[in-house]
Amino acid sequence: MENPRNRLTGLHSLNAEIHRLRRHRRALEHKIDERMEFLQGNYSSMVMKSVFPAIQGNSGVPSTIVELLTQNERIKGSVGRVANLVLNKLSDGLDFIADRFEKNGQ
Repeated sequence: MENPRNRLTGLHSLNAEIHRLRRHRRALEHKIDERMEFLQGNYSSMVMKSVFPAIQGNSGVPSTIVELLTQNERIKGSVGRVANLVLNKLSDGLDFIADRFEKNGQ
């Protein structure tokens, strides 16, 4: 991409650059929206796959069970909620520890 300062020779070129940047911003916002929708739609299966990575590569009963669990919407939602709760508790614990260190350091 060219340096915009080299192309801006007057008010017309400035307005053209502003419009180009606005179009680019809208395109980037659209990409972000698409990626967020993908993440929201696949969050639970990504969590399941990260929790059980060793089982996925294998074939057999454990792999089949995990695959069935990742396809069930209710279980995916529950796993997502549990993961969220665990992460919130972990964050609370880390905040507590950081507060203790700050109080001891003063």
